[in-house]
Amino acid sequence: EFSRQSLIGRGRFGEVHKGMYFGDVAVKFLNMDHVDEGKQLEAFKQEAASFKNTRHENIVLFMGYCMDHQKLGIVMNWCKGKTLHSILHQSRERLDFNRVVQYATQICQGVSYLHTKHILHKDLRTKNVFIEPNNKVVITDFGLFSMRRLCRLQENQDECKTLFVPEFWLCYLAPEIMQRLTSKR
Repeated sequence: EFSRQSLIGRGRFGEVHKGMYFGDVAVKFLNMDHVDEGKQLEAFKQEAASFKNTRHENIVLFMGYCMDHQKLGIVMNWCKGKTLHSILHQSRERLDFNRVVQYATQICQGVSYLHTKHILHKDLRTKNVFIEPNNKVVITDFGLFSMRRLCRLQENQDECKTLFVPEFWLCYLAPEIMQRLTSKR
């Protein structure tokens, strides 16, 4: 039995709450407004499946899924550290070269692992990278909804023609996605 505690954050893809499930957990309740009502459960199953098959020290641990107040949620291990974003932009701590290499190596190991599972992160940025107290990197917030939510499909087409991104996100977009959006066919 999962119990919801406090709201941690809210974004265009849903809300993340702190909760309790045999200890502290993070629960991502997905915003599924962009999915037809009849297809929401199937879309959620796809999102959960992308998490379910992951087990790596640099990837947040998937613990299950839940439904709370008619909202579908993915239950993940609680990350005890700070985001890389807060360390870089809000902390007075300076990172020495060895620490930067250590973090970069762990990020690459985590992303490489996802790629071996045929999972693309699609939203890798400093706010989705946690640094645990023991300096272990934990990557969060990967999955299918992020790009689907940004993409507006033309009627009767499967290919994304228009991508809506929040301000300042372009610097985080993968080069192959940028190239595909800017190339003329």
